[in-house]
Amino acid sequence: MDSKKQPLTLTVLDTSGIQPYIFGANNLRQSVGASELVRWATEDAVREALLEVCGPNGVNVDAENLIPGRYLAFPPQEQEATPGLTAEWLNAGGGNTLILFENIDTAKEFTRVLTLKLYDKAPGVNLIVAHEEMEEDEALTAAVDRARKKAQRKKRNRQWGAPVLGLAVTADCQFTGLPATTEYEDRDRDLREDEPGPLLRISAEVEQKRSRSSQANERLQKLLAAELGDKYTLLMNFDQLGVKGEASFMGVVHIDGNGMGKRVQRIADDHSTPGKNREYIEALRQFSQSVEKVSQEALKQAVKDFIATVKSEGFAEKYGGLRKERGGQNELILPFRPIVYGGDDITFVCDGRFALSLAQRYMAVLESQELDDGKKLYVRGGVAVVKSHYPFARAYELAEELAQSAKALISERKEKDGADCSAMDWHFGTTGLVLDLEQIRSREYTKDAPGDLVMRPVLIRSYKEISQWRRWDNFTGLIEQFRCDHRPWAGKRNKIKALREVLRKGPGETRRFIESLGSDHELDAIDAYEDVGKSGWYGPHCAWADAIEALDLFEILSAGDNPPTPTTEGGNE
Repeated sequence: MDSKKQPLTLTVLDTSGIQPYIFGANNLRQSVGASELVRWATEDAVREALLEVCGPNGVNVDAENLIPGRYLAFPPQEQEATPGLTAEWLNAGGGNTLILFENIDTAKEFTRVLTLKLYDKAPGVNLIVAHEEMEEDEALTAAVDRARKKAQRKKRNRQWGAPVLGLAVTADCQFTGLPATTEYEDRDRDLREDEPGPLLRISAEVEQKRSRSSQANERLQKLLAAELGDKYTLLMNFDQLGVKGEASFMGVVHIDGNGMGKRVQRIADDHSTPGKNREYIEALRQFSQSVEKVSQEALKQAVKDFIATVKSEGFAEKYGGLRKERGGQNELILPFRPIVYGGDDITFVCDGRFALSLAQRYMAVLESQELDDGKKLYVRGGVAVVKSHYPFARAYELAEELAQSAKALISERKEKDGADCSAMDWHFGTTGLVLDLEQIRSREYTKDAPGDLVMRPVLIRSYKEISQWRRWDNFTGLIEQFRCDHRPWAGKRNKIKALREVLRKGPGETRRFIESLGSDHELDAIDAYEDVGKSGWYGPHCAWADAIEALDLFEILSAGDNPPTPTTEGGNE
């Protein structure tokens, strides 16, 4: 009889098709619930399935995911693996969950149990599972690499089946088109207390999303308890944006980390031998936990500064104040709602007027702290400011495109200056047109112009290692010059509108237009370039058009008490 020990099995869990699942409905409550379902499917459901299959003494997992000191394999030399332990949750982060099982049979049983849970409680969530066998004397990094590549192949080559629709007389879900299983009174609208909401037919998927939204809200309110106190609650539907009876805009913000895959790979490269397997696990865990910590701190600070802004003198008179929570609650609704958060990326919606400021503040605070590997977390951000009932899925896609545009500037500066940085791009969608970013930029900002009418994307601050005038401080400085009471542009909407049209004709025409108005209409120079203050152009980029466009749709946050970030001025190019 062959008594050779079975090889260990490394299991990788990954998700697929998450963006349309979360952002597909034009309904904020559903998006919040969908995000919570994805989190539950990759965290809580995994924990439940592990405990069910392995028993409480057979798995290294608790409420915090990890129990330091209990090992299935690869223990430090002075310790031994825990007898009877059949699984260890190695790490959850960077889009992947890694679990080590004692054999393939246990891994498959776990997969079966988890799949049933998701089928029952999270319809529509697609999970990719890949198993990879390995020996205890093998480098874990090699097995992780094989398992992740296998998961990626499964994701690319997955055979998508058609959903089972109605087999007899059925009604369609009014959001998904799937068979409706129930109906509910829609109160996610701007209704009076005594006004009934319409009855909507919904599928099991939508029902689960809605049911999870309350849990998601409670979890977020708990995370931000110190900042929100008992006076504020968070946005829960799009009708709560803006001032009732007036046109309102929402900001959809997507922020993602730069080069995170390379940093995770660097950890693997530093622990690529079998003798460093346990060190590799601990390094992965600590890195993931440090990312989670700094992202939570950035979120808390952004909320804190937003609340400081809404509490500032004159806010209610200028912006219409905050709405009160319906249903007898005393809380004021802060027009802000993170949908996806945790790790190195976040997507949130907010009052469109504060979207740019909130994004920049979040990114600056995030960048001010170091991760476990001793390096800062640099990020890219995209901000789509659109009408509050603009198709939500398209607004999210636009925010993603804008983040990719910011990434291009980051790559350009990295290649030229050899330094890391964070950048953001944005778009004000006031017309309601549904176009991709390339079409928008071509149609509105380059056609019939001698160059590019936008200075964005911009770096979120100045970096002493980077020569660049396209920066956040220059953008906000220009806005303040157009608004400043003692400057001739303040309140002169017709003049500013005329200036915007002249800018499209180039620096020569703009210079002549400014001269016809008088030298007092010149703006301050950007950095050392006086000519920008006279013509509004620097090279192929217009410096003033972005500031003019933002005058009615941009507000700055109060200073708050956010951690200081370096302000050493960069050079010019």
